[in-house]
Amino acid sequence: MDVDPKSLLRITQSFPPKFENIMVLSFTMVIEQPGNGNGGEPQILTTKDPAKLIGTLTQYPPKGDLYQLQNPVDLIDLENPDTVVATLQKLPVKIGGL
Repeated sequence: MDVDPKSLLRITQSFPPKFENIMVLSFTMVIEQPGNGNGGEPQILTTKDPAKLIGTLTQYPPKGDLYQLQNPVDLIDLENPDTVVATLQKLPVKIGGL
């Protein structure tokens, strides 16, 4: 996963330390749908605009911290980029740790 240079880490409080980490990223996903009328071919979707995940951290790098989408993310099929196929409303992601 590549992170956009617009990603940001900033200190929001000095003591105790707190950080806000904004990760800006584009991604592609493959959705496998057997019997979807598409000959069983997977559907490949990509972000129309980069997603922004925001995490509030007490340490950096993150160790299992939860990040949330700042805004819904529209997904498109590269063969028909003018049509939004799906929208992710929520995408909670844990970053770092095991």
